[in-house]
Amino acid sequence: MKRADLAIAMSVAIIVAGVSIHLRIEQYRFRRQAERLLSDVRELELEKADAARVRFVVRKWGFEEWRGPPTPCTEDDCMYRFQLVRKTALGRTFTDPFASGGPATVAVEWLGLRPTVVQAWLQIRANALGSVFFSLDTAGRGCNGQG
Repeated sequence: MKRADLAIAMSVAIIVAGVSIHLRIEQYRFRRQAERLLSDVRELELEKADAARVRFVVRKWGFEEWRGPPTPCTEDDCMYRFQLVRKTALGRTFTDPFASGGPATVAVEWLGLRPTVVQAWLQIRANALGSVFFSLDTAGRGCNGQG
């Protein structure tokens, strides 16, 4: 009986360690992707890029046109939006890293995954880069979204 209990305990420990390592690797990949996005956005801003260079980055990352009813996109005036979000092990998407996701989210966070949302906005005005916005929201360990 003791051997069976020991085998079960060891199996659980190995599974938990494996899941934790996997989640940390995914966290690292996500961070590297966000860093590459930030690098591309910074490069645009430093160069004060023209519309063609902005559109190259927009296509590379899969930005979407952000159209408002009063001001639809034109060739020389458009706003582009990109959002990079982390999916949980359960397939849910973290859209608000500060919202409580229940016990499953707490367990996944305990294993090493941090809910994170990265957003980038680029605006072309007068056929050149007009404005840039980049944000990264993440919750730290023990953050419950209060205060």
